[in-house]
Amino acid sequence: NIISNVPYGKDSNSIVGINIDITDFKRIEKSMEIWGEALKSSLNAIAIADLQGNVTYVNPAFLSLWGYENDHEVLGKSCLSFWRNEEKALKVVETVLSTGSWAGQLAGRKKDNSFFLTRFSANLLKDASGKPLCMVAAFLDVTPQLQAQEALKESKERLKSLAELLPETVFEADLLGKLTFVNDSAY
Repeated sequence: NIISNVPYGKDSNSIVGINIDITDFKRIEKSMEIWGEALKSSLNAIAIADLQGNVTYVNPAFLSLWGYENDHEVLGKSCLSFWRNEEKALKVVETVLSTGSWAGQLAGRKKDNSFFLTRFSANLLKDASGKPLCMVAAFLDVTPQLQAQEALKESKERLKSLAELLPETVFEADLLGKLTFVNDSAY
């Protein structure tokens, strides 16, 4: 509560008081603090852009993923400039603005102009009356996953090539017992 007493009248013998309950304001302030910390501490990269596509907020994970040191380097920039193919990025923005959301993969462009593949989802945030406010997106670098999948595929191909050279029968079966590979020696 805020209580304020102000002298009133010629002889200041009268006092006018105002009592304002700020409980709701404090609750809202605490809620906003929690949301702010959640965005800032998220392991996923998060960015917010205005309806024209200009970046208005990025969290530390975004800066790290894209190779920037502080948010002053990215705030105010077009969100399209962070992508390898700006035309595809523009289509994503148009889809978010027209349908309210988009999810998929795009090649991002880091500060040093290197590229990486990111999976992300973007949403159009609206106020209580349904008026669009801004766009928000969360990003995940999937480059390490793709590299691991490619390495596994290459490894399997090398093993199958080696198995073909063996004079003994070599086979592979799935969990149901269905044969998925048999070398030429089996025939």
